[in-house]
Amino acid sequence: YKIQPLPHQILTVHFIMNRFQPRCIIADEVGLGKTIEAILLYQEYKLRKIVKRILIVVPSGLITQWHEELLSKFNEQFIIYNSDFVKTLKQSYGKETNVWTLHDKIIVSMDFIKPLKVSTLLDGDEQARRKWHNQHIFQDLATADFDMVVLDEAHKLSKRGDGLESARFKLGEKLSQSIPVFLLLTATPHQGDEDLFINLLRLVDPVMFTDKKTLTPELVKEVTVRNKKRAVVDFNGQRIFKHRITSIIEINRTEEKNHDELELYAYVTEYTDKYYNLAKRKNNQILILLMILYQRILSSSSFAIL
Repeated sequence: YKIQPLPHQILTVHFIMNRFQPRCIIADEVGLGKTIEAILLYQEYKLRKIVKRILIVVPSGLITQWHEELLSKFNEQFIIYNSDFVKTLKQSYGKETNVWTLHDKIIVSMDFIKPLKVSTLLDGDEQARRKWHNQHIFQDLATADFDMVVLDEAHKLSKRGDGLESARFKLGEKLSQSIPVFLLLTATPHQGDEDLFINLLRLVDPVMFTDKKTLTPELVKEVTVRNKKRAVVDFNGQRIFKHRITSIIEINRTEEKNHDELELYAYVTEYTDKYYNLAKRKNNQILILLMILYQRILSSSSFAIL
C-alpha cells in the first residue's frame, strides 16, 4: 500500500471479516477514511479468494475522486461505467450481451444505474428507452454475479415509514439481495428519522430489524461501525485529532458604536421573518432553508451577506 492504515481502520476490517455475514454500515465521522476501510476489506477478501468481482456505487460527483484514490493509494485500476461506455460495449460485444460481466472492477454513478419509472403518460420512445434502461442497466447489473458492492453516501437511499421509497433505495435493495459482501458507507446514517434509519439497516440485515422495537443500540452495533474523531489514535496511542475546548465570548453592541451593524441585522431579520413565514405556509422547504442560510451568512459578516 502507499498508505499506512490506522488502528481504527484495521479494527473495522477485522470487525466485518469476523461477522457471520460480511454485511455492514461503515458510519465513521467525516475524514476518518471510510474509503480506505472499504478497499482494505476488498483487498483482504481478494487475497483470500473470496472476492474477485467488485462494484463501487457512488454519487456522480465522487467518481473521479474514488478512481484516483484507488489508483494512487492502492494501485487498483477500476473501470468507470457510464452511458457512453455501455453503448460502446454493446456495439462491440452485441446488443444482448450483459456488459456488466466484462470487467471485474467497476465504478458507477448511483443515479445512472437506478431504475427508471415507466408510465403510460410517457410517449412511446421514452417508454422504450426506460424499459431498455431497466433491463440492460438495472436488471443486468443485479445478475452480473458481483461478489462485493460498496455503496458510498448510502443515506441517499431513502425509504419512508409510509412505504414511499426512492429509486436509489430500490437500487440498494436489488444489490443487497444479489451481492453477498455488502457495504454501506455514510457519515450520517440516522439523519434524525427512525424510519429512514431502520430501512437502511434492513438493507444490511432484513431479519434482525423487523420493526422499531429492534432499533436498540446493541443490535445496531451488530451491523455498524462508528469511529469518532475524538477517539481515534495512532499506533503510539496519540490522538490524531487534537481535543478542542470551546467557549462563548459575548460581544456587547451599542446603538452609538454599532448603529450600522444593528440596522443591517434588523433589516435582514425582518426580511427573513417575512419570507420564512411565507415559506412555512406554502411548505416550500427550499425557501425555508434559504432564509435560515441568510441568518447564518449575516452572522458571519456584512461582507458575506452583501
